[in-house]
Order: sequence, then C-alpha cells, then structure tokens
Amino acid sequence: MKSALLLLVCLVCAGANSTSGSYNDSGGSYENDSGGSYEDTTAPTLTPTKTPTKAPTKAPTKAPTKTPTKAPTKAPTDGDTGSYGTTENTGSYETTATPTPAPATPAPGARKMPEFDAAQAAKDLATYTVVQSTAGVTLPPTKTPTPAPVPEGMYAKTEVVEKAALEAKMTFPFNGDEVRNSPAVKGALIDGMAAAVGVEAGNVQIAAVDGKKLDEGRRLADAEITFIIIADNAADLAALSTDLVAAAAGGSIVANIQKAAAANGVLTPALKAMYPEVIIETPTTTTVKVTVVTIVTGEAPTKAPTKKPDDNMNAGNSVAPAFGSVMAIVVLSMLSAGL
Repeated sequence: MKSALLLLVCLVCAGANSTSGSYNDSGGSYENDSGGSYEDTTAPTLTPTKTPTKAPTKAPTKAPTKTPTKAPTKAPTDGDTGSYGTTENTGSYETTATPTPAPATPAPGARKMPEFDAAQAAKDLATYTVVQSTAGVTLPPTKTPTPAPVPEGMYAKTEVVEKAALEAKMTFPFNGDEVRNSPAVKGALIDGMAAAVGVEAGNVQIAAVDGKKLDEGRRLADAEITFIIIADNAADLAALSTDLVAAAAGGSIVANIQKAAAANGVLTPALKAMYPEVIIETPTTTTVKVTVVTIVTGEAPTKAPTKKPDDNMNAGNSVAPAFGSVMAIVVLSMLSAGL
C-alpha cells in the first residue's frame, strides 16, 4: 500500500515539472510553450425570463369568397362598407361594394309605357298581309265578358263619373267613311294607340275625323284622327302626355296601329308605307264622362216601386168603356132585326 502511494506522488510531480504553461482563472485562457493560447468559447447562459414566450401564431388563411346573392343586399345602416371577423388563430377581413338599390317597381296597376323595338317592328311589318280595300271586312263577334263575382256582403255600384283625359291628333291614310263605317279600321286605330302608350283599349276613344264627329264623316284621302286617351288617375296625366308624344316620335304608335290593322285584315298599302315617326302637337287636357262599376260594402239599394195608377179616376170614367160596348151590341141587334 505504501509503495502504491509513493508511486502516485512521483507521477504527479513528474507531470507538474514537464508542463511549462500557465492557466489564469481570471482570464479564462491557457498558454503553452509554443506561444499559443486557448480561450473559453462557451457562451454565457442568459438570464431566464420569468414569463414564458407565447407559442407563435399560425399564418392567417385567406377568407373564402362568398357566393354572391342574386337579390341586392340591403345598404348598411351606419354607412360601413366592410366587416371584420376573427376566429381562433385566424383572421379575415371582408369588404363589399356598396349594394346596388333594387329598381323601383311601379305601384300595382300603375300604367307603364311598353318598350318599343323599332328594328323588330320593321321586320314584322314586312311579313304582314296587305289588302287593297277595307270594304266588307268584318270582325268576329266578341263575347260579352262575364262580370266578376261579387263577394258576400257587397254589391256592384254603377255610376257615371268624370275622368281626366288627353286629346291628341294624328293623320292616317284612311277616309272618314272607313273610320266611321268599319269597326275593323276603328278598332285598329284604338287598339294600336292603347298598346303604344300602355292603357286599356277601353280608355281610348275616337272623338272626330278631320274635326268632324264620326257621324259627320268626310271622304278624304287622309284623315286627321282626334284621339281621346283617358288617364286612370289625374296624377298620371302629365306622364301620359309625355309618353304619348314620345311614342309618336319614336314610331311606336304607327307601328302598333299597323300591327293591329294587319290583325284585323285592314292593312292597306298606304298604311303599310306610312312613315312611322310622327311629330305631334302637345296633347290638350280635357275631361270625359265614363261609366264605372265599383264594388262597395253593404246591401244593394232596392229600386223605386213603379208608379201607382191615378187614384183620382172617377166611377164614370171607369164605367164608360163597358157602357159603350153594351150600346154597340144593342144597335147591332136592332139592325139585324130590321128595326
């Protein structure tokens, strides 16, 4: 045992003598006989933070584009045009353009002038059948429309009222006799005018031909037709006047009358060749009396009873016819007996 300890001490002493370098604890370097030095490159440990670092957030995904709706969206109430929404670990931002307002729809039953396609009207005109004369052309009989059923507790009230109307004049290649005597010609003028401005045919009348009433017709090559167009309500009168002038200038009135005349079998060569665009004077306003039927609540009033016979008739007046008959019989008997 002593020998081993002695040997260990000798080895330590020998190692210390063979090393000529030095180590400086404070400098952290080691030098040897060759002049080289070694530095401690171990990075110092940073002071740990008390609060742990949050886990990194995931990159946000792009928000999918929503399928646009056909109906226009309502406008935001506060004027905002974007919306922002967040979900866990994701974010999205969606912007929408200011919604287009829905087109204004006319009130139920309100008149609206139909759109007119001049090119299509010209193509249709080329296919219409032409007649050389309107004489003898008749229309098939029309059935009297069945009145609408009246709800229980109500009745149909018929009355004559005054309505606002327009008076407009246009010249067509018909003579007064044709307009007055031919329901087909008159019907074509009325139906065509009604279709052009968007009113019922019952709201169009022909008041005169060349300034004369229909029962005072004149036979001329061209006839100035005075139309009466009745407005459904006074509020539509100004718009109806504007539409009437525009329909004439745009060719809609002539084209629709040509179409109606072809349907009635009275499209003459002159009417087919008529230039469609016509400038007319501003229509004048007037009023006409029309019969209207309205459905009102209540019971229908009873008709006034028929007038009773005159109570002042005396007995003599009532006996006289019978007495005269008896006397006639007596006279005839006496004549037969030869008296």
